[in-house]
Amino acid sequence: MINADSITRIECTQVISPAQKLITMEETQTKSGIKVTLHKIEFSDKNTRVYLTVDNNNKNTEISFYDFNSKTIQGNRQFETTTDYDVDYPEIESGIPAGIVEDGVILFEPLEYKKNNLILQFEASKNYEDVKFIFNVDLLSQYPQEQEQEKSLDVTSSRETIEKASPENIISKSNSNQVSNPISTSGNFKLLSTWGSPGTGDGQFNHPASIENDPNGQRIYIADLDNNRIQGLNSDGEFVTKWGTLGKGDGQFSGPGDIASDPSGEFIYVMDIDNNRVQKFDKNGEFIMEWGSLGIGAGEAKLILQNYEKHEELFTSLYIMGALYYYA
Repeated sequence: MINADSITRIECTQVISPAQKLITMEETQTKSGIKVTLHKIEFSDKNTRVYLTVDNNNKNTEISFYDFNSKTIQGNRQFETTTDYDVDYPEIESGIPAGIVEDGVILFEPLEYKKNNLILQFEASKNYEDVKFIFNVDLLSQYPQEQEQEKSLDVTSSRETIEKASPENIISKSNSNQVSNPISTSGNFKLLSTWGSPGTGDGQFNHPASIENDPNGQRIYIADLDNNRIQGLNSDGEFVTKWGTLGKGDGQFSGPGDIASDPSGEFIYVMDIDNNRVQKFDKNGEFIMEWGSLGIGAGEAKLILQNYEKHEELFTSLYIMGALYYYA
């Protein structure tokens, strides 16, 4: 017989694979009448658990949600979903009728929570059209003191930018629809200014996914992911120009995820993620050319990741499906 003063009920995950870190998100995206809410992420030695709600707000149309097509990107690596046979996590049904809400947990391999930020991608389908939801998870800001000590707060990953630009031109982005201008000469960053707010107006953002500082120091370009456009600001953060709308045509985007300029600052390259292509523009946003299509052959892509290498001559390489493809 066991005598106890009290009994506490705990989840089995706390025993089998307790979370080392919990990131609360409560971030929602709505596209094509489908609302996806990312509630939280649990990091453990065994797996990474993503808690999600999918709400079909369409009145008469059933949608499909493919949890097995979910992906996460950290650094230059892409991770697929995994399974756990020890715990019966709730799953999101693949077929979701109109007006139905589904809650579930999507599992990935164990991921680092003190290193690179995460990109999470989820995929639904409505009337045979794929609808993708991309969430940027800011992990680096969770441990600012440790990063200052290690001098790793964008110092190593942005070494090229720091060497080419004065400290005042070092730019970063956050998940709060704002763009920040920090300065550091010794690894200790000081916030100088913040630009932007949530919205669709000039100088406003809806998930700024990437940023590029013009080599000439004249402009700052931001990939405004969910507004499907590129915005150009001056060095003081004042709005200068914008281009792009949702679509598949020249100069249109479906998830502009990353951006880069050539060494002269005359040309801008944009990763158009859901359109599986790269588009080239002049510095004023005039369309020049595009390359890439859906597929796994040379020059084709199933998912363009947000990692690239800047070569001395030209922005010429992209990580696609874990391989490095080169374009002339």
